[in-house]
Amino acid sequence: MSFPVDLGGTSMNADRAPLALDKSTRTLYSRAILSPSSLTDQERRLITYRPPRAAVTA
Repeated sequence: MSFPVDLGGTSMNADRAPLALDKSTRTLYSRAILSPSSLTDQERRLITYRPPRAAVTA
């Protein structure tokens, strides 16, 4: 599912489709919610990166 986003002159479609998460990623997301300051820089980069849709379905 996607929906349009207006960025003041620039628009884009935000992809809100759920991603399938493995156990370690789900655990990392839970830590990010419960205690964001406990994450390392590498862990922050890992959870903020959303792969392109083609890479997810390939």
